[in-house]
Amino acid sequence: MIIKSAESISSVAAALATTDIIDGTGYNRAAYEDKLASTLRSAIKSYDFKKLEAQPPSPPPPPSVEPVIASNSAHVKFMITMQDEYELRTLGYDQAHINRLTPQEAADIIASGATAS
Repeated sequence: MIIKSAESISSVAAALATTDIIDGTGYNRAAYEDKLASTLRSAIKSYDFKKLEAQPPSPPPPPSVEPVIASNSAHVKFMITMQDEYELRTLGYDQAHINRLTPQEAADIIASGATAS
């Protein structure tokens, strides 16, 4: 069960705080469980579920938009990302070789799909 209202949660906590769940012999689990169940029932009865049902569903998130690079613009790669390293390793390049590559060389290898020789 989920209580979706801060008021309901605070009323449960307040009711439990005022409940004497300690008897002469110590902790009285049955009294605690009875009081908890009673308090939760009253909190649920007082909650306005129709208000919750009347709310419209959340709109879907906007689609992700990839940046558009004009064909006449320059594109210079300035770093080798972890994704680039992963793709180079799948093409057979070892880390020492990857470390010697410039970012543009790495991009060119990935784009061409050239495997390590």
